[in-house]
Amino acid sequence: MALPFAFQERLQQMEETRNQRLTLLQINAASKYKILAYKSEIESVEARYQTAAHQFSELIELEESEKEKERFYEMKNLEMKEFRENVDRCLSENRLLVQEIKKSIDEVTY
Repeated sequence: MALPFAFQERLQQMEETRNQRLTLLQINAASKYKILAYKSEIESVEARYQTAAHQFSELIELEESEKEKERFYEMKNLEMKEFRENVDRCLSENRLLVQEIKKSIDEVTY
């Protein structure tokens, strides 16, 4: 009777060990699934980050381009202002010159 009891006890231990192993395998499989899910989530976040970083870089380039255009237009605006002032000055000088010439002609003719 001792032998079947020891045999029965050993079978029960083996069954418990098997159940523990199955539980560990299930835990391991669940852990691998979680790891894969986290890895997929990390890759998704990384892709979104890369997209955002690229868009941010493009935005910075656009801002720099806009600033450069603004500087260009400011410079051209100053050039136009100077040109207008030069034209006005030249016009005034020429009017004076024309008046002087008319005055000289009037003096010569009288």
